Amino acid sequence: VAAGLANTPSFHVYRSVSQSLVDATVTKCTFANEVWDSDDCYDSTTNYRFTPTTAGKYFFYCQLSLDQGASANQITVAQTIIKKNGSFASSDTDDNRGSSLGYSENLTSTCCLEMNGSSDYVEGWGYLDWASGAAVLAGSAAQCFFGGWRLIGV
Repeated sequence: VAAGLANTPSFHVYRSVSQSLVDATVTKCTFANEVWDSDDCYDSTTNYRFTPTTAGKYFFYCQLSLDQGASANQITVAQTIIKKNGSFASSDTDDNRGSSLGYSENLTSTCCLEMNGSSDYVEGWGYLDWASGAAVLAGSAAQCFFGGWRLIGV
């Protein structure tokens, strides 16, 4: 690493079990499994958020597998959201009202954000609107994950 600089703090977390969703409601994703958390800045037990202790510019990503579980086309709107301090910072949306999207959607949202290193935090959220039945966020390290790192040299 040049001149002692590192892309930390950094983290990568995922869901190991499915999480129920409420129809047409933005839902916070409870990423409880840490692959890594370089500086212990991710809360994997209470708030499920990353609060970096170093100020700077950060790159974040969030991928969700939103699954309605039916064999028929049920989903009309699906969304993966990154929020900073409780406000929308980035989202990826499939909106196909008028003709359903299907029964499963995989969406990834990314963004670069300035973080103050003390009180700023980011979280992963999901939204799903479907015709009938129940829906979940998949419980899989390869399908539902959230992470980020500090950018150096910017």
